[in-house]
Amino acid sequence: MAYTITVDRYGPGGKTILVTLAGAAVTTALEAAIPGLPRYLTFLRCEASLTSGTATLIDPVLGANTNPADVAKGTTGRNVFINGTAAASISFIPTNGFTPVETTGGFLYYRDVITGGSSDNVTAVRLYFRVGW
Repeated sequence: MAYTITVDRYGPGGKTILVTLAGAAVTTALEAAIPGLPRYLTFLRCEASLTSGTATLIDPVLGANTNPADVAKGTTGRNVFINGTAAASISFIPTNGFTPVETTGGFLYYRDVITGGSSDNVTAVRLYFRVGW
């Protein structure tokens, strides 16, 4: 199926960005292309959870290039974050509190790397950014 994506700006001058993704019929191969982002961002946090379905764990990945799940092959490429520890719900904050990001043509690419289950999984994801580095 697909993700429903909303990109909202908050705060003075719209410097804080919240990307909300609602995934339906999510599989590990399903990718969300997040449009309309500035070229330079600072990644602050990811919150993701399985809301229904037969999967048991979620281990999301976000990248500046398509197919950020490439980490399964042992290369990180231009990944923004790799959660690394699968759980039913995760809250990931970079070790130093932020990660500078350069988007690809205003896009970032997100995948819910799920464990178990079939294609009936529903996910809720929130990605937090600040405009600029």
